[in-house]
Amino acid sequence: MTPSLIPRCAVCTITGARSRRSARSRLGAASIGSILLADIESDPFRVRYRLFGERLTTLYGRDLTGRDVDKLYLPDFRADLLDAYGAVVASRDARYEVVKFADELASKYDYHRLMLPFRRSGQAIDTVMVGIFPVDRTLQRADDWRHSEDVRDFVSRLEALDG
Repeated sequence: MTPSLIPRCAVCTITGARSRRSARSRLGAASIGSILLADIESDPFRVRYRLFGERLTTLYGRDLTGRDVDKLYLPDFRADLLDAYGAVVASRDARYEVVKFADELASKYDYHRLMLPFRRSGQAIDTVMVGIFPVDRTLQRADDWRHSEDVRDFVSRLEALDG
């Protein structure tokens, strides 16, 4: 699939729509809250959330605006996430995938992720816009998943990182 088709196909997949027109109407303005903006520093490579959308904050349970990715998440997840950002920056192409939130958790916690590279000045990619949408559309708030029995150990390890 060519990179220019990725965003169109991803939007249809995320919304369950059969056409771009119905996908746009299903996404709507409310989906803006499911977007984050990440600033990219190249030397050394770092990713910082410049903006963490309102829906993402509600879903995750914390506002991660201003936080560095290398100080968040569990080590394996963090490494995979930084690799994904690195790949988008290096290729300068959009990237869409369904991400497994954690190996030990059920697939209901997986999510769609669309990453779009941008540059504000010069040739280097310095911003990545990311759309995140849970596979299970009933997951809307942190309470929908953080208190479930099957994720208690995972959440306690995650919260230990925040101190």
